[in-house]
Amino acid sequence: MDDIGLYQTRYKPQIFNIWTTIIKSAHRQNITVISYLVEKRDNLALIKTRLQNEQIETNRIRFITEYRTNTIWMRDYGPVLYRNNGHQNDSGNAMRVMDFSYLYSRPLDDAAPRHFATIFKLPYATSRLRIEGGNILTTASGSCIISDKVSRYNSDNLIRLELEKIGCQKIIIVKSLKYDKTQHVDMWLYVLNSNTLIMGQYTRAQDFEDYHILKDNFEYLTSLGFTILPIPMPSHCINGKYDCEPHEFVSRSYMNVLQLNNEIIIPVYNVDRVHEQEALDKWKEYTGKTIIPVEAETIIREHGAVHCMSKTF
Repeated sequence: MDDIGLYQTRYKPQIFNIWTTIIKSAHRQNITVISYLVEKRDNLALIKTRLQNEQIETNRIRFITEYRTNTIWMRDYGPVLYRNNGHQNDSGNAMRVMDFSYLYSRPLDDAAPRHFATIFKLPYATSRLRIEGGNILTTASGSCIISDKVSRYNSDNLIRLELEKIGCQKIIIVKSLKYDKTQHVDMWLYVLNSNTLIMGQYTRAQDFEDYHILKDNFEYLTSLGFTILPIPMPSHCINGKYDCEPHEFVSRSYMNVLQLNNEIIIPVYNVDRVHEQEALDKWKEYTGKTIIPVEAETIIREHGAVHCMSKTF
């Protein structure tokens, strides 16, 4: 199952705009698009009409209509596909679906991997490991980077045993950010290749505490042999300000991106353009890919962005 994008949609203007941006990129590169809908609030006929108004060929999208989810955060609860390596009865090259434990308050989300396995007739396995998909980044060499949030909910032995099943040969635990409510690694880190990582970077004035956390993570990952390429982070307050009222405080990021072959979709925020162009230029310099910025202020206030609402295989 190569070149498949599994995405979530909801008809809410800015979220829908991100989704259409993703679909257009996928279609330009002949990536198969599969889309789930959120509960009963999504009207498929309306969604198709809106997509057609955007010049999108809806017959190139496989809509999953017989099953609805609770939320748009496909990265966190969606299926994890892995090779079996001969540990079970089927062949060593068999693709399987791993279903990690997800939030009990979102039962439809938690059941989505099982449903996916049923539709595509894939072997299916469950796991007691409590981890969200946005909190694990993998390299081609078998390193898996997770945040210390995972250790707060699982024993070291369970983490090792369960992540080994999906091919993690080396497990790297980094510090989670203090002011990011998700505490996921995909909000500040990106795997460029087996030896190189792109990392978000705050200034001391922007966020003194998370500046030092990222500094510690930088030094730790460098000590493991990784090359780290920095990218500035947007401010938590509007217009690049460093102080604001609690209700105005939002943990924004230029790191929660989605790469689809030769294109990278990057969230940007209309309330803070101070570091935006520098961040986009750095992404272009580091990757050589086509950079597609997409407005994400609405969705980041729900504690996620482009990477969070998508999953690719």
